Amino acid sequence: MEIGDRVKVVVSDPWDFVSPDGDNAVAGRLIRVLRTRLGEALLIETSKPFVVHEREVSYLLALHRHMGESIWDCVTVLEVSPQELRELLSGGEVPTTGLPTIIVGSVSRA
Repeated sequence: MEIGDRVKVVVSDPWDFVSPDGDNAVAGRLIRVLRTRLGEALLIETSKPFVVHEREVSYLLALHRHMGESIWDCVTVLEVSPQELRELLSGGEVPTTGLPTIIVGSVSRA
């Protein structure tokens, strides 16, 4: 998978997740693969913003859910604020804790 590729996040938790892309799905574009102390992280720009906890979400950070598994197979997806996005794009440290977890699922090429 390359930067700019279309991706789909298939949501397994919460089970009743709905976005503008449909039930249990979020479509987007891979904008960066980041390195963390826990392994790779995927920075994804959503195709259409969606609302979680009364906040609009346009960017996601997908991290390994379980060490040793592929980043594509099982991810914890975190909400990324505009300030955090600027820090990530400017080479700032990738947070592995502290951001709100909004989705558990998997990522694949769309």
